[in-house]
Amino acid sequence: MKNNTVAIAFICDNGYVIPTLTAIHSLMSNKREVTIYKIYVVTSELSESNIKLFEGHIKENIEISVIPANIDKIKGIHIQEKNSHCVATEAALLKFYLPELIDEEKILYLDGDILVQRDLLDLYNENIECYYAGVVIDSGSIYYKHDYVKKVENYFNSGVMLLN
Repeated sequence: MKNNTVAIAFICDNGYVIPTLTAIHSLMSNKREVTIYKIYVVTSELSESNIKLFEGHIKENIEISVIPANIDKIKGIHIQEKNSHCVATEAALLKFYLPELIDEEKILYLDGDILVQRDLLDLYNENIECYYAGVVIDSGSIYYKHDYVKKVENYFNSGVMLLN
């Protein structure tokens, strides 16, 4: 059954507030009247003044909740070494823990550095019942030239993911 509520998650810390607010503004600017957005801002570090900035964007048919997250269990997963090409921060790895942090059957994860150009209701209502996630191949990755990416068979873009 399709509905008009879209659950969306962003991950943000104090260093990523402006890009994330820009993404949220673009989301709001392209929202159809019938669509309701439930926005979750998952954070391991966000000041009270920045929390208020997010809460200031709450409007009719747009809910914004700031969800604190502990990154202790992620520490050690991502170790930046001299030969490492990983660009993900520990906070960015929180996206893979969203099912533990947010009580929704389905959630659309969006990176904070995107611009939304249309309403997301149709994307959200895509049937991915038989899958853990709806993702796309990261076709433009600059990392394909590195051997460690060539070994990964199904490398996908984790900046937009529809998660069951």
